Amino acid sequence: MTAKKAPTKAITIRLPDDLLARVDAVVETGFDNRSDALRTLIETGIDKDALDARIQEMGQDIDEKLTRMMHVVEMLYQLTYINTSATLDGHEALKAKIPALRAGANQELATAMIEKFGE
Repeated sequence: MTAKKAPTKAITIRLPDDLLARVDAVVETGFDNRSDALRTLIETGIDKDALDARIQEMGQDIDEKLTRMMHVVEMLYQLTYINTSATLDGHEALKAKIPALRAGANQELATAMIEKFGE
């Protein structure tokens, strides 16, 4: 049993020669004819526009979430630093290690962010 095709309507379209040549090149990649190729190209273009709009919308959401996340990370960092400094009060040898620990923590955070979100 074959699948029933959706009803279609014939239309006329005028294309510049160079664009028609590009369509014909697409047909040679495995389509039965120009109509099949053009239907696929049109559907892909329409779907791509919808996808691009959704990606743009998601990108704004991601930027806002990333900004909030970085604010939380900064606050946690400051609280940890204050807590560590208070705990080490009177322990000068341990206090001297804080800059190296901070640099290492910053490097690990930067590496994790790059791995997660890219450069």
